[in-house]
Amino acid sequence: RQWATDAQGVRLVYPYVRDGEPSNLDVFVEATLVDSTDGKGTPSTTILTDVEEVLNYDPDISKPIYERGRKPAQSFLNVLPIVLVPVDIQIIDLNDSSSSVQTSIQNALEDMLYKIRPFISGADLQRNKNDILYYGKVQSVVTESLVNGNFFNQLKVYVDGNEEVSYEFTLGNIPYLNNLTFS
Repeated sequence: RQWATDAQGVRLVYPYVRDGEPSNLDVFVEATLVDSTDGKGTPSTTILTDVEEVLNYDPDISKPIYERGRKPAQSFLNVLPIVLVPVDIQIIDLNDSSSSVQTSIQNALEDMLYKIRPFISGADLQRNKNDILYYGKVQSVVTESLVNGNFFNQLKVYVDGNEEVSYEFTLGNIPYLNNLTFS
C-alpha cells in the first residue's frame, strides 16, 4: 500500500491474495477524485500502469537497479481498477424538501460514502474499520443534515439495486451515491 503512493493520482489501494493462489496478488487502485476518469475514483490506464511500475521497482533512480526491486520474484501482480457499486437512497415524506435541504443531505451522504472503504486485514487498524454501510448510519446522516422541525417518515437504501440494511464492501468494491430521490 505504501509503495503505490509513489504513483501520482493514487488515493488508496486494496491488495488481496487470491483464494487458493498465494502467489497471485490483486491490487485494486482508487484514484483521487481529481485524477479519476469519472470523478468517483476510477483510475486511468496511466495510473494503473504507474502503480504497476512502482510496485515492481522503486522510482528512486539514484539507487542502483539491484536495490530498486520491490515485488517478490515468485509473485504475480494484477493491478486493477476499483469496482464502483451504486448506492441509491430514497427519502420518503421529507417535510421541507427545498433544494438547499436536498443539497445538504446529498453532500452529507456523499461524504459518508467516501469514507466507507474495504478493510485490509493486517494493513488497517481494527479500530478504523469502516467497510460496512448500515441503514442506521444513513438514517443518522440524513437526520443530522436537517434543521430542527424538519423530518422524514421513511428511508430506503439500495446497494447495487437491492434494498439493504447493511452491506459490506470488499475486494475493491467502492460505494458511490448513484441516485438520491425524494418522494
